[in-house]
This record gives sequence, structure tokens and C-alpha cells, in this order.
Amino acid sequence: MNSWNAPASRITANQIDMIMDKVNFISEMIQTGLLGFDAIEQELRLLAGQPNPPQPAQLISIATRIDATQRQTFASLQKLRELTREVDRATDKLQGGGGNDWNIPPQRNGW
Repeated sequence: MNSWNAPASRITANQIDMIMDKVNFISEMIQTGLLGFDAIEQELRLLAGQPNPPQPAQLISIATRIDATQRQTFASLQKLRELTREVDRATDKLQGGGGNDWNIPPQRNGW
């Protein structure tokens, strides 16, 4: 019977931990993007309540921030897609029972 203390299991657990660290980082990137949109929303609401319309420079500044935030959010989602492909490849190799990128010997009796 295999246990989590076996060398192959520890290697697998370490790789899972590494993947989860990446997931956490990506989620923080996405959260930062959403907070950026929230700040832009608040600024637009503030401008809407002013007696004078916003100046072109203010609108250009907001548009630039929207673009930068959109790009950051898009990059975060791209990283998430890359990570899902990485996880899929690794699990396919583990499930196949052959060699894999993690140098874990094949498991004959399962976990």
C-alpha cells in the first residue's frame, strides 16, 4: 500500500503545492485587476456628480487606466489557461502510468 510518505507521493504532493501557489498568484493578479476597475468606477461616479463635464485629459486618463487594467486581467486569464494545460498534461502522464515530467516512478497499485 502506498502512503503520502513514500518518495513518489512526496514528489507529487510537492508538485501539487507548486501548482496551487501558481493558482494563488494568478487569482491575486485577477483580483488586482478587478480592484482597478472598481477604482475607475468610483472615479467615474465622482465625475458624474460634478457640475462641469470632465475634461478631455481626464477622460483620456481614465481610458488609459481601463486599457491597462483590461490588459492585466487578460494576461492573468492567459496564465490561468497555461496552468490548466500544464495540469492536464501532468495528470494525463500520471494516469497513463508511464514516465512523466515529474520523474515519478509508475504507480502499479494506485494511491
